[in-house]
Amino acid sequence: MPKYLSEEIILEKLKDMSYTKQMVYAYLTCRRLFMNYEYFSENFHFGNPSILNAAIDYIEGELFSGKHDKNTIDYFYKEVEANVPETDEFDTHLSTVAMLSAAVIGDTLKFMSGKDFKDMVALVQGADEVIYYHVVSVYDLDQSDRSHLEKVAMHPLSITEAEINTKIVEFLSSTETVVESDIQILREIQMDDKGSLNLYESKRL
Repeated sequence: MPKYLSEEIILEKLKDMSYTKQMVYAYLTCRRLFMNYEYFSENFHFGNPSILNAAIDYIEGELFSGKHDKNTIDYFYKEVEANVPETDEFDTHLSTVAMLSAAVIGDTLKFMSGKDFKDMVALVQGADEVIYYHVVSVYDLDQSDRSHLEKVAMHPLSITEAEINTKIVEFLSSTETVVESDIQILREIQMDDKGSLNLYESKRL
């Protein structure tokens, strides 16, 4: 797993945060990566983005709730899983991007259900892998060459993702209690209307 986004530092900070702050971080990741899935769905005619968006809306509605309905979580988890692409069925790396982007929603739902930090670890790693896999694929980097990690790390997408994570973690660390009005501020910080790959603007297939 590439370390260019300093996932260990992010996870170390997240582990010391309250459950609500952890959930806010997970929710933001879901929002940021959703646009990647939506782009893939629209261009390769697979899946139902509205289902994933509904799951994210549900997660948002539960951010400040200490208890969650397991049946509802299970419902959305199954719906998300049913809309994850089989990557070998598509001749594009964006199927993997879509799979990873959907997976963070599943990881968040599992975290809600069991409050097991390993699901947060999977989420952080999955978000990293989206950037890594996209850059490697678009620029046809040789993964056997150790220098490819440095090339990925210096890519603007990697730099932007690292900056976004830093700002979010710093924001969450600096406030004693997260309130609902903070959510929109954080969404603006991460520019989640562009997605983590900004595919709608770049048009990179």
